[in-house]
Amino acid sequence: MKGREAVEKVLQVEGLSKNFGGVRAVDNLSFDVERGQICAIIGPNGSGKTTCINMITGVLEPTSGRVMFMDHDITPLSRPEISKLGITRTFQNLRLWNTLPVLDHVLASRCCRTEANFFSSVLGGKAAIEEERKNREFARELLNLVGLADMEDVLAPSLPYGQRRLLEIARALACEPVLLLLDEPAAGMSSAEIDDLIELIFKIRDRGISVVVIEHRMKLVMQASDKIVVLNYGQKIAEGTAEEIRCNEQVIEAYLGTAYSKEISEVCQQ
Repeated sequence: MKGREAVEKVLQVEGLSKNFGGVRAVDNLSFDVERGQICAIIGPNGSGKTTCINMITGVLEPTSGRVMFMDHDITPLSRPEISKLGITRTFQNLRLWNTLPVLDHVLASRCCRTEANFFSSVLGGKAAIEEERKNREFARELLNLVGLADMEDVLAPSLPYGQRRLLEIARALACEPVLLLLDEPAAGMSSAEIDDLIELIFKIRDRGISVVVIEHRMKLVMQASDKIVVLNYGQKIAEGTAEEIRCNEQVIEAYLGTAYSKEISEVCQQ
């Protein structure tokens, strides 16, 4: 049974804490993500969601606790090392180049999976040419997956905001992750765009990729998640399925007085 659990649990967060001076942004947080699972992390602004993701991906060093990925302790590893192992992410703030077209953004993100060395690439060796062909084929496959197949030659800043969000997801997928972390992917999206995003997250899960989503839009959280982890003041206050979380009194209380309290109330009445 122990071996079976180790295989099924892609991510294990164990007693994770982060202090910024005298402020504890994340306090003894523990949860896990299984293979092929969609896990949402929610909570009011300032509850520690992004800090948690930053520690998992090596952006921040934990004050205490550890992060296990595929039964390996990745807590001391750097961001590039973690990415190469199979964890990639998007950010709240878009990180796109103004002068690069859409396809080149995805190709640039293939660097962690590129085998050809500098000299073979410059000299145009057979291996480098074949790898370039395969990378372009894979990049176009990802653009088709996220709905940007007709936009490969468009400069990224020319895309509507929602499509730029989708490009960020395609870039993260270019590294062929086992675990994909999405930090507020629905920000700025319309209701119809969120419906398409939910469908995309399901497609990503169907490719065998586990997904962790930080999100405020309850429509996405409740419809897409297999499991929800709720944070408040850096602590986990609830964990369970959407049905278990939707009318949890602690969750509702944590959101009272925020811009999302009305949305949660509407979800609970459905």
